[in-house]
Amino acid sequence: MKGKQRASNAAVRRSGGGFKGVDGCRAVKVQIRNTLLRALARTNENRMNWLKQLQQKWDDWCGDREMETSIRTHLSRNGYFGKTAKFRAVRLVAVQRPGWLQIYRFEAEARVDPDGGKSIASEPASAESETTADRKYHQLFGLVREDHRQNVSNVRVFESESQRKELFDRWSEGLVCLRGAKGLVSS
Repeated sequence: MKGKQRASNAAVRRSGGGFKGVDGCRAVKVQIRNTLLRALARTNENRMNWLKQLQQKWDDWCGDREMETSIRTHLSRNGYFGKTAKFRAVRLVAVQRPGWLQIYRFEAEARVDPDGGKSIASEPASAESETTADRKYHQLFGLVREDHRQNVSNVRVFESESQRKELFDRWSEGLVCLRGAKGLVSS
């Protein structure tokens, strides 16, 4: 056995270096293990980032095409580019039994329309000449009150959370409301 080991060590020395003997095998195993652990850590970080992005998309997803369309139409009529608005935190926050009347909250980042919503086009014709610095974006807080018995959807948008809270208190009187961090009712 010692003769074979000496022969392999001699071959390694002739090849210009490398690990020698049993200690050399352990060192190679340690390097391979460390490399695999680093790769696994990067993979876990990528998985966690992917899961966080997926959770964010799920949290920001509206889920109701008619409601999303009514919000975008409301924004377009009130001085914003509604088609390019980005929604966040769309939540059902109040419901009247058996579920016909529902109140949703949402937040949106919408670009201000310099024409004030009077233009027919959804984007300005001179969008190419307009620089990013010239564009104004507003952080908006909104409520949607949907009555499925009458097929009516009321959308209101505010620039402050306190205004939204006041309207929510009026609209949600007598309804079952979501409490906690994702609702608008303080416990």
